[in-house]
Amino acid sequence: MRSRWRALGARLRPHRLPLAVFFLASVWVISNLWLDPAGRIMSNNPGGDQELFEWMLEHAAYSITHWQNPLGTTLLNAPDGVNLMANTSVIAIGTLFAPITIAFGAPFAYTLAMTLGLFGTAATWYYVMVKRLRLSRIAAFAGAAICAFGPATMSHANAHLNFTAMVLVPLIVNQILRLREPGRTWRGGVALGLLIVVQMFIGEEIVFLIALFMMVFTLFYAFIRWDDVREWIPRYVRGLGVAAVIGVVLLAYPLWYQFFGPQSYVGIPWAARAFEADVASYVALPTGSIAGTLQPPGFSLRHNPTEENTFYGWGLALLVIVFAVWLWRRHPALRAAVLTSLVFMLFSFGPEVKINGWWTGIPGPYSLVEHVPLIDSTLPTRLSLPLLPVVALLVAYGIDQVRSLGHGRVKPRLSEESVYRNLRIGWFAAVTVAVIPLLPLPVVTSERSGIPEFFTAGTWDDYVDDGRTLIPVPLPGEVNWTGMRWQVAADLGFAIPLGAFIGPHPETGDGMWSGPRNPTASLLFWVDRTGQVPEITPAHIIQARIDLQEWKADAVVLADTPSQAALLSTLTDLLGEGEQVEGVWVWDVRALTRTA
Repeated sequence: MRSRWRALGARLRPHRLPLAVFFLASVWVISNLWLDPAGRIMSNNPGGDQELFEWMLEHAAYSITHWQNPLGTTLLNAPDGVNLMANTSVIAIGTLFAPITIAFGAPFAYTLAMTLGLFGTAATWYYVMVKRLRLSRIAAFAGAAICAFGPATMSHANAHLNFTAMVLVPLIVNQILRLREPGRTWRGGVALGLLIVVQMFIGEEIVFLIALFMMVFTLFYAFIRWDDVREWIPRYVRGLGVAAVIGVVLLAYPLWYQFFGPQSYVGIPWAARAFEADVASYVALPTGSIAGTLQPPGFSLRHNPTEENTFYGWGLALLVIVFAVWLWRRHPALRAAVLTSLVFMLFSFGPEVKINGWWTGIPGPYSLVEHVPLIDSTLPTRLSLPLLPVVALLVAYGIDQVRSLGHGRVKPRLSEESVYRNLRIGWFAAVTVAVIPLLPLPVVTSERSGIPEFFTAGTWDDYVDDGRTLIPVPLPGEVNWTGMRWQVAADLGFAIPLGAFIGPHPETGDGMWSGPRNPTASLLFWVDRTGQVPEITPAHIIQARIDLQEWKADAVVLADTPSQAALLSTLTDLLGEGEQVEGVWVWDVRALTRTA
């Protein structure tokens, strides 16, 4: 065993510096969250996704310790529950980090997962570029760094755990490409199938994008090198067949549960037009970069810092175009990848092309497929995500091409050698100038409210029995997920209504954000939003009792919130006097909800 570790150490020795830089860069990007994982939140995320993923990590650990089905739960959206397989539940990450979650809490586990996800993504891309693509270490370092710390990934580093932990993506692509090799049918097919299964439990959308990209790439490559592709077809049929069998066996039940199980739904609740890439965004600078505040006058592109999938900046955009032209005839596979990227770029424009905020009236190619199943659940801007690895590969191959300038000549004259040296210096300067403005800053965080002692001390257990519901106010249904944080602090000891998830509309079955609201929920949302106190009638009181019974509520708990005074007055009119207990207002409603 010791000799194996020595051998591994010897193999890694030449790569220690790149790996160390990747690790330090990952810590740097998440450093503001490391200051206080439980007390800080990524403030550039408008949807509270950090708290959602913390809840998902906690639920994965809960599923293991309580022998519960990780694909669904009734702890959210009580009493109907949530289809977690149909949401971004990152079950694989949650399962892997369950010991960390149990020992140190979900906020710490989330912070660690974000950090190691970035590091692992860089490391696996570096491995594939060095070992499989035979790029030099410096070229592979640059390419892997762009994949893990490039604009699109850094945009999603604002809380999107499923889009930053793309450790398996290069391994999946590598296994797909290696199926062309003789003798890879069984080993390659099984490896590919298992990798896809695991990735499905990290983020299904990434699997879908890989499949789409590889299909289009194959068509272009077949057009360019048909003789090679024709020879490989039997190997791919066999290898992909093995992978498909593995996938069907292991994913049959989870996919059935996702599409036909409890609380399954169709489509997503957001219009494609709201999340399409602006043409001008491809040359804009990303918010989270050192030059992110610098934009040409008149640019109107920013709408969501977590979806800046296309912000490459003028420098990198021009550099990539130059490298693509230079490498066009030298690398047929790169040529096919560039053509495929152009297709995905066009589709990222969405149903209607927009240029610097101006709707042109020109329909985009996406309009032809926006109602196709699966594609209708993918935001147009995310169709640009596969471009980042292609950009990285163009830069990596371009660097090696620059390094080779003049090296193929036999005994070049001194003057020629000087020219080539200056050319190499010039090219490396161009790469540096293009990349430096995009270097990432740490994700922006801000302080978040503490968890009341009522939950951290376990006092809630005196008010809520097993299998019953606690009603957090404000209710979790828009962008306030305080109730879900309380659940995490209480180790998911109680259920809550609504929450952060996509579920079925009660009438159409289409995807809707959070759950349907009963009259009391709608009333409390209105009070929280406006800060006004409504006139409570006997009908309101009767309806509140009905709704609490429907929720199987044992207690209503009011947090310290900007609208607390209005909510306190409203709840007092509805339920009577509450009591102040360890930092919260509590109404014990068991007498109301357990009577016939």
